[in-house]
Formats: sequence, C-alpha cells, structure tokens
Amino acid sequence: MLSASSRAQTGVTINFANTVGPVSGLILRAPIYGPEISDPTRQIHGQTSLGFPAGVTTYTGPLLSGTNYTAELWGGPEGTGATQLVPLARTTFRTGGAAGYLVSIPSVVVPFAQPGQRIPLELRVWNNYGDLIQSFAEAECACRDRGYSGVFISDPLGGTTGTETIDLRGLQSFCLYVSPAMPIDFLLSVGSSNSMVRSDYAFEGEDATITLKCVPAALAVQWSHAGTNLPAETNRSITLRNVSAEHAGRYQAAWPQFGVSNFTQLSVWPRPRLSEPRVTPLGGFAATLVGVTNRAMVLEISSDLSSWMPWKTQSFLGPASFTKEGPLGTSQFFRARPSP
Repeated sequence: MLSASSRAQTGVTINFANTVGPVSGLILRAPIYGPEISDPTRQIHGQTSLGFPAGVTTYTGPLLSGTNYTAELWGGPEGTGATQLVPLARTTFRTGGAAGYLVSIPSVVVPFAQPGQRIPLELRVWNNYGDLIQSFAEAECACRDRGYSGVFISDPLGGTTGTETIDLRGLQSFCLYVSPAMPIDFLLSVGSSNSMVRSDYAFEGEDATITLKCVPAALAVQWSHAGTNLPAETNRSITLRNVSAEHAGRYQAAWPQFGVSNFTQLSVWPRPRLSEPRVTPLGGFAATLVGVTNRAMVLEISSDLSSWMPWKTQSFLGPASFTKEGPLGTSQFFRARPSP
C-alpha cells in the first residue's frame, strides 16, 4: 500500500483515501459528513458504528458527495509541527452508496519523508460552491462550511521496510461546520507615494483605495456608494482618484452568494496646509495651520524631505499658529498630518 522513492530528497508516496482494506487484516473507514442539522456551527469528531475502527459518534448531517466538496491532505516528514504542514494533494468525494468517501489518489508524495517514519497528516475539507471557494482559508474567510481532522500520526511508513499499513490510519470521521456570518471589514489606504492607513477619511486631492480584508478570489463583488451600485466596480478593491466632496459617503460591497459586507463611511476633508511660514526673532520657525477643524495633528520635521520625525501632537479647533524656537538646522522642513 505504501512505497518509498529511492532518492531521499524526493520523499515517500502514500495512497490518499479514507476507506481502505482489508490489507493484512487492517481496514480503514472514516466517512466525512456535512454540517449538523440541529447546530451547523458545531464540529464533531469521532467514529460512527459504520466506521472502522467502529465508534459510537452520531452525525445528523448528510454524507459528503460529489465534486462540490474539496478534500485536501496536508502533511510533512516525521517531526514536522502542525503549523509547518504543507498541502500534498486534493480530491473530491464519491457518490451514491460510496458517499462520504474520497475519490482516492494512489500515489501522493510526502516530500523528504523516509520509510519507517511516522508522519503527521491533516485532512481539510470544504464546500467549494462550484469552485467559487478555492481553498480552506477562503472558506474560513467567507464563513462557509468546512471542517478538518486535526493532526494525526501515521503508522510507520512501508516501502523499503516491506511493511504494509493503512494509508491514513489514525484518521477519524468528522463533520463540516459553518461559522456565524461576520460582515467583512475594510482597509482604507490613502495616498500614492507615501501611503497611509486610515479608518474613515481622505483629504481632497488624494487617491483612496478601499479594500475588502477577506474575500474569496473567484467571487465577483458589486460595490455601491450611498446605496447606488457603481458600474464596473466588481473587484476586491475600489480606488477613488483625486478625491473630492462628492466621494464622501457610505461604501459597501455585495456578492450574490454570500450577502453584503460591512460598510465604511468615508469623510473627505479639505487638505491641511501650513501658511505664513516665518522665522521668529530668536531664529525659530513659526507658521499657521489651516484646513483642520477639531482634529489632533502631528507636526513633523525633516532635513531631507524623506525621513520625518514627529515633533508635537496637538488638537486644533481651527486655524492656529505654532512656533518652534531655534536654532534651526541648515535645511529644515515642516509638515502636518493627522494623528493616528
């Protein structure tokens, strides 16, 4: 049932299946089930009376069937930690009387594994919704039905040792589960050359990009502004060029399969500026900050217009003068930006 490559760096091949046997008197049956009918947010692990080894766990969800469900085997050589496992192979599920069981793949390579090792493995399964959900991580992100076995350890691998073992022995049945739906949030990036991340605003004249933090790549998104759909805006991000007052308002994304996202309320402010720059009698610098109302601003200093150092954080209720007494450097530049 198991074979090993003659080159150590290539690894060992295993058969990817959850129903095998009998082989040398050994049998494996660990069918996989859909979400529980009474509580789809609950994931259950454990063998049923139909499994082998037999158990006492009862599932109310259906046996998984067909190509709408993807099963992915993760693993690594002996001693690999749970967070270092890598994907090895994908398959789908059989149908009819064989529902719950994987379409087996006879030769899956486990890189760098050696004959005689006991290797860590994990089975991850998700509803792919007709290939819209392309990974377990995307299923998690979209709060869709998915499940996993948890890490289990194989019997010693066969191959050159001459020992036959059940490929995924140690695997138990489990069911998929669905997380409570959570609205997907945004990341608002503002500016082009010196990009900043802000929560809810942009200044006039800036470019602003609103990005959904977590959306499956294959899903078509429809963006709206103030309740009106934006034509051709169907990607994960939307970029607003040369922001003006008309761009202010509520932005939201929706997709037919999974509802709507959270929303962001974008405010557009007049760009703050330093006016009336002047040298004080003591050789310092003074200016008036305008275009800001009731906001905390950070005043920064640079000698090269590249590296900026914060000098003062202050709340401004409106136009206000400020002074930095000298002596100033040979070249010194000042700017103001909103406080995080």
